[in-house]
Amino acid sequence: MLLKAAEYPDLVLHVADDTEKNVIAAGLAIFVMEKHRSSYGIYMWVREEYRGRALFTRNLFRYTEKVLWKRGARRVEFGVLTSNPRALRIYEHLGYTPYAVQVVKELDFSATGGE
Repeated sequence: MLLKAAEYPDLVLHVADDTEKNVIAAGLAIFVMEKHRSSYGIYMWVREEYRGRALFTRNLFRYTEKVLWKRGARRVEFGVLTSNPRALRIYEHLGYTPYAVQVVKELDFSATGGE
């Protein structure tokens, strides 16, 4: 696995590929340095056939966490869809703790002309 990262002042993009240059994982972390010096991982994707491989997943997250640590982050947060309990279990196995629930509502006022 080859891991590449593009680092900018407010974000880090990382991509892992196999020996044939096929993308097998990608992630995006945005830095929001508040009083808790947090980084928010807003996107993490792993190709289906690589999901569930503990060593791969652990290495990918460890790499991301080290980059964030060097940038000054002392906490990282990832959103997990409630429809993806497998991802939640993986995060928990990696030491992440659930602490909040995000609620979403789709808005559609098109039938009333936006009124």
